[in-house]
Amino acid sequence: MHIDFNQVQRCQTSTVDTDDNQIEVDGYVVPVLVSESELATLVAAYDQASASSPTEADSRIIARLLLDALKKIVEG
Repeated sequence: MHIDFNQVQRCQTSTVDTDDNQIEVDGYVVPVLVSESELATLVAAYDQASASSPTEADSRIIARLLLDALKKIVEG
């Protein structure tokens, strides 16, 4: 997985989240690039009904990608 930092954008938008909730956001769009093989592995291992899914390791990878991109935005 990677963040496409060249395409991070500040935005104001109204949209629908993955739970079908209408949301308004004044923030950033951060594109996450996931290869086909990574996607298959992540989805196969993910159980939306389980509070311990995704794994701690997968969660940390995803969180660090996003937080590294946001930190880079804040620090310029």
